Amino acid sequence: MCLQPDVLVYHLRAVKRFQDLQLDELADLFRTIHKVTNLVEKHFNATSLITMIQIKHTLEWGIENTMIERPCLLNGVK
Repeated sequence: MCLQPDVLVYHLRAVKRFQDLQLDELADLFRTIHKVTNLVEKHFNATSLITMIQIKHTLEWGIENTMIERPCLLNGVK
């Protein structure tokens, strides 16, 4: 059985590049991802998780020259 619930975690301040995040913002982002992955594993009795970061800065998002980081957490195959 393979469940794939998507969970979106993102930072609150818009930045143009991932490197523009302050160290405390970056630490908070990954602390949040860590907490969410624990909850997802427990809820779905998952044996593994895949965490991905998708980085885009194109016009397809409707925002010129703005980078959007979108960590996406997927439940692994049980």
